Amino acid sequence: MSSKVHVELPKYITVMTSLIERINSGEFDSDMVLPPENDLAKEYGVSRITIRKALEEMKVQDYIFRKQGKGTFISRAREDEKFSKKAKLGLGEIIRSAGKTLDRIQLAKHVRPVGEVGTKLKMDSNDPSLFYQRIYTADGVPVFFVESIINHTKFPGIENYDYNYISLSVLISQVFGATLYCKDSEIHSIKAERAAEYLKLSPDDPVLYLTYTSFLKSDNTMIPFEIIEIFARTDTITIDPEQFR
Repeated sequence: MSSKVHVELPKYITVMTSLIERINSGEFDSDMVLPPENDLAKEYGVSRITIRKALEEMKVQDYIFRKQGKGTFISRAREDEKFSKKAKLGLGEIIRSAGKTLDRIQLAKHVRPVGEVGTKLKMDSNDPSLFYQRIYTADGVPVFFVESIINHTKFPGIENYDYNYISLSVLISQVFGATLYCKDSEIHSIKAERAAEYLKLSPDDPVLYLTYTSFLKSDNTMIPFEIIEIFARTDTITIDPEQFR
């Protein structure tokens, strides 16, 4: 049975996550000046100290750089990197890059025995896994319906974070200090069927269906982490299948 304890991330991490997603979506181009700290503080409803801490962490991670008397700029190195990595896991980035407002809706999040699929995660069938369902919307329209089974044995307590405000991939990077990789991805065009209810489609409507297994690299060790299924509408925003490969 999962804990009901709710873990709130520090405000600076929430701000940093949002700014990174906005950079990756293309809202901020390379060498572009970020808004002043006062403006960001008003936009996010936080103090300048929180904004400054978020920016300092982003500077350490080479997302931004500062020029004395000129402002804070987006790092070209990070801009180039985002194109080489594409957006395999960045569903929110895909929506934002289409100029749409992103919202995440959590449907289910609970710990349960992993069952037969545990073999893909190198787990015994009775080992605990986190089952996680969510919807990503673009301007209020559902675009992605996602189901995950996550290796809970390696990350106990991961269910306690609020994923409505932070993406799982950013959480893994910023809180657990690991890097996410995907493997064995497959993508097909199928009927919406069981995803139809969540995407507000008819069961016979076509959707893109993506599956993959993700691994985390931590201390030079690859750890099986997540089995994921993504059902994507293609009538609301343009989705390039290559973004998932």
